[in-house]
Amino acid sequence: MIRVRFVQPSGDPKWDAWAARAESETNALINSSQRKIKDTVYKEAQEWIVSIFHGKCAYCEVRLDVSQHRGDLDHFRPKNRVADQHGKRVSIRGSFHPGYFWLAYRLWNLLPSCISCNRPVKGPNGIVRGKWDRFPVAGSYAVSCSDDLQREKPLLLNPYEDDPNRHLSFDVKTGMVTHKSSRGKVTIDTLGLNREGLVRARLDTIERVQSLWADYMKAISRMNGDEADRIQRELSSYRSGIQPFAAAARAMLSIMKQDAEARGL
Repeated sequence: MIRVRFVQPSGDPKWDAWAARAESETNALINSSQRKIKDTVYKEAQEWIVSIFHGKCAYCEVRLDVSQHRGDLDHFRPKNRVADQHGKRVSIRGSFHPGYFWLAYRLWNLLPSCISCNRPVKGPNGIVRGKWDRFPVAGSYAVSCSDDLQREKPLLLNPYEDDPNRHLSFDVKTGMVTHKSSRGKVTIDTLGLNREGLVRARLDTIERVQSLWADYMKAISRMNGDEADRIQRELSSYRSGIQPFAAAARAMLSIMKQDAEARGL
């Protein structure tokens, strides 16, 4: 997981038309007692959302295969049913949480997610992973559009708002992600960020970055500027977050850079 700055599209007539419709539908939801959310409305924004995250899952950074399945659009704050960390439905003063229906069409509440991170699956140990409608908080929940969301304290990390580096750490020897905070732990456990396929994919990325770095140092020593520039461009695509598993790659790059500086290279 890496932090991604939310930038609202501008100068795009298609976006402007969608934004106007989303605003109208939001007002209709707030003023209606039925609160029927139109999935087709927020799904129309999927192309923009996925592009903001460079075509990757916002949580695990796996590439979303647009030719087959673009994954899910996850509502960070669930639009309907709201559950706690363990999947138990949240009750507020004797009534179930109504869901964050007023955020159903808000772009900044929508995150591209692979199926494995979003949809609930029970593992061999009986533990359920997958975010779905789980949204644990520390303290009280916001339950209406008049409540201040800034007072709410989500236990899950939001790539738009949080710096994952403060909460997560990647082990470059194992490919595992560990927590630096309680929020980091809840995020890892809820999303299943150490599932087998992810750990292997991170290790492959780490090994690729190591190989590129070694080739880069050789190119520098041989004064091969063209080759060094080519490799530097590829390494930069990991630093910028464009490539899958950029967080693990950045951890490896940081270690190698520190080592090179220590040796005066």
